[in-house]
Amino acid sequence: MIIKSDNTYETNKIFPSNDWYNEGNYVIDETKEENRNLIQKIKNSAPYMDLVIENGQVIDVTPLEKPIDLDRIKNSKIDNLSLKCREVIINNFVASNGNGYRLEIEDQLNMQGQKATLDDDTSITEVDWMTIDDNNVTHSRDEWLTIYKEAFQHKNECIFKNKELRDQVRACETKEEVEAVTW
Repeated sequence: MIIKSDNTYETNKIFPSNDWYNEGNYVIDETKEENRNLIQKIKNSAPYMDLVIENGQVIDVTPLEKPIDLDRIKNSKIDNLSLKCREVIINNFVASNGNGYRLEIEDQLNMQGQKATLDDDTSITEVDWMTIDDNNVTHSRDEWLTIYKEAFQHKNECIFKNKELRDQVRACETKEEVEAVTW
């Protein structure tokens, strides 16, 4: 095993105890049993470690705290917020009539189709629709159109809230600030 100047390491089964690059890298003989713990410690810590050198040889390493990848943390938070947004759109819509309605993509398409049917045929006075609890409810035409508008408003509010929260996350400068942003 060699430890390079950037604290990364490489192993080579053909040359387990040589600096095969001839670049002055530190060498730890992989064939020696007494180096097994040190080698494992290097593998667990590299490149975030300080080398403990004695007589030109690495005798130990001191693990360092890994730097925080704020971009990765932000991207993860943004992904989680988007999932939460979708969940709230789909499962948390309660219309002014007190009934909850599912808003999966298929449900939204069905609502659009029903709305188009009502637009095309003004003689329709009632609409049967399933609640989130799978109960069939008969709605008056006006009540159903109100539910349709409220569903669209609910979805838009969620989308804009998600956008606002994503913008907040992007503006964060620390991990703690990112973690403080919640739905």
